[in-house]
Amino acid sequence: MPATPPPFPPPLPLPPPATTYGRSGKELHVRAGGQPPTDRCVKCGAASSSAPLITFSWHTPLIYLSILAGVVVYVILAVILRQTVSFRVGLCAHHASMRRAWSVSAWIGLLAFLGGFFVAGAMESAMPLLVVNLPGLILAIVGSRLSTTLRPVVIRDGIGHFTGASPSYLESIPATPLALPARGSPGMS
Repeated sequence: MPATPPPFPPPLPLPPPATTYGRSGKELHVRAGGQPPTDRCVKCGAASSSAPLITFSWHTPLIYLSILAGVVVYVILAVILRQTVSFRVGLCAHHASMRRAWSVSAWIGLLAFLGGFFVAGAMESAMPLLVVNLPGLILAIVGSRLSTTLRPVVIRDGIGHFTGASPSYLESIPATPLALPARGSPGMS
């Protein structure tokens, strides 16, 4: 008996991506494994003096609803469901030092926030919570916000869309946006 052909033909291999980065309007698009130019500062367009490797993470904002079930539930879901893209980001001396200073400020604020609980427990008073914890929390939030070079709008299927790059930097990037697959398409996970 002759062999019957399979009901569906085998899938065709996907072609390699033509471009690993691009822009669309005020957004920088970077494919996982891609590398946008690092010879200029992404914040101001001046010549860069450093290019740190930064890992950007993103998860769907709907995960914030899990905070209602508890912070631990949110953290577990955020870690499991996050999408990441890593690449080097060119920074001039000024923006590199600002990023470093605000990162240190954020860590100091976090340590002050956590240390305030121990001080309040040792003093058996709520005053350290207002004097240490509140300013520490504010410094941690502001520092982490201001130390960010680019902000991920969405990262899905290995393609990241970012805001925060200067117009002069974006003008040097080819206007070839990397489109995200539509929800429910074969490339969507």
